[in-house]
Amino acid sequence: MTNSQTRKEKSGKVIKTSLVVFVFILTAKILNFMKKILIGHLFGVSWLADAFFAASHFPYYIAIFFEGIIFLVILPHFSKLRSSEGEDAARRMAVQTFFILLTVTGVLAALMWPLAHWIVRELVPGFNADEMALTISLLRMMSLVIIFISLCSFFQALNSYFEHYAAAASSGLTDTLMMVVFLILTWKVWGIYGAAIGSVLGALTAFCLQFFFLLKRQRFFSGGMNFQIAGSRYLLIVFPLAVIWIFQQIPLLLINRFGSGMWEGTISALVIAQTLTTVPMGLVSHTVLLSVFPSLAKQAGAESKNEGRDTYFQILRGAFFILTCVGVLLAALGRPLAVLFFSGGDILPENTHRIGIALNCFGWAIFALYADLFTTQSLIAFRKIKRAILLCASRAALMYGLCYVASYFWDYRGLALSFSVAIVINFFCVFPMALRGSALYGRWRETYFYCLKLLTAASPAFALGYMANRISVKVWISWPAPVILAAMILSSLTLVFVYVLILRMLNIRETQMIFRFFRKEYQPGEIITAGPEV
Repeated sequence: MTNSQTRKEKSGKVIKTSLVVFVFILTAKILNFMKKILIGHLFGVSWLADAFFAASHFPYYIAIFFEGIIFLVILPHFSKLRSSEGEDAARRMAVQTFFILLTVTGVLAALMWPLAHWIVRELVPGFNADEMALTISLLRMMSLVIIFISLCSFFQALNSYFEHYAAAASSGLTDTLMMVVFLILTWKVWGIYGAAIGSVLGALTAFCLQFFFLLKRQRFFSGGMNFQIAGSRYLLIVFPLAVIWIFQQIPLLLINRFGSGMWEGTISALVIAQTLTTVPMGLVSHTVLLSVFPSLAKQAGAESKNEGRDTYFQILRGAFFILTCVGVLLAALGRPLAVLFFSGGDILPENTHRIGIALNCFGWAIFALYADLFTTQSLIAFRKIKRAILLCASRAALMYGLCYVASYFWDYRGLALSFSVAIVINFFCVFPMALRGSALYGRWRETYFYCLKLLTAASPAFALGYMANRISVKVWISWPAPVILAAMILSSLTLVFVYVLILRMLNIRETQMIFRFFRKEYQPGEIITAGPEV
């Protein structure tokens, strides 16, 4: 077999893997968005939904912290141990890690009960007594999510490592589907508590399925078990990751803390709008994490870092190409999107209007949000932990300062806009300084010019947004949903075509690849490098 055939086979395998992962993640993200729509229609954009979203913040994001440890610390060590000491040593290490993870998450979940009053008081100080009491009850109930999601992530990582990509990517779909089905069946009896119980059952189901998929193909608990604490070797990396996680949670803490003192439904509206804007970013992020990031981690461990840097900028360029257009469209179509999905039922027109405005503020900056997330992950992979902490700390400081000023003058608009402005300033101003001297430095000027070209090509969407937002929510609501949907699809397709056409005129190589693909001139085995543009 020739080298060309080998490259084509590897390229085909990567494309197939990424496609499988993408389909599962796309379905999960859409279903997760539908879950927010369902909660809005069943309970309104109200204090009930505010309490649920506030209570779900801590359990899910603590679980995300453990997910980061698993993928960025434990999985690379498992791979290294398996290569150097063999299958048995790696399996013993995995079993030890499983019991350590179970113990730590169990203790944290138990601590949620006595600490619930303090957590809720600090998280949402503007809630009244009834809202506080409900949030405390929901938080205690959802504390089990910490255990089940963390363990699910552990087995998901192992399934991904052993190339069971479909099984690994099905986690989010299983979790959300179980929660939605349970909520539909029980909301009339248990109300918002049905959503909390459904969240726990969804996490438990996802964990059980990931465990089953792994045991079906791999020996995990076979042989003896050694309960020696292996986790101490991770502490030098885990502690900085905890610092990074704390800084990453500050934006969401600010939404809850500042929003709790505003009008009823503020937290719900902002969380719903942010969920919609992070759907495309989550698709790109999780696809890269499961199918591409392991390769980047291996390149980061190699003696020469040039290949890792090329991969990093290639992924960043591809993500920007997609997310810039999608993000600007989401911002431009914020009002009709809010009317299409969040009107009627128990949702008041004013709340629909606020969701639309929040979408205007959040959507346009998701390319910078992805850059923040992916660069942090990459710096951890390259063992540049201090630089990752600097990026997260600078973003948190910018956001905190902007929130104080902007929310005072513009209420929820300022709160949402502070989120976007902070990450954009951080990306354009702090990244070059923080990454100087690292393996990820050297092409930032080219990347910034690339971003400006993308934003220029997306500028017609800003004009669309200006016209769409001149029409009031009440007028949008009066139109039939099929008319709104048809208008959005037609305008989006037109603007995407204009976007690609302008970038084609600007000689952006990603558009050249697209046009060549449709002319059937693109060869699957061809590798597009991250060098200077033609």
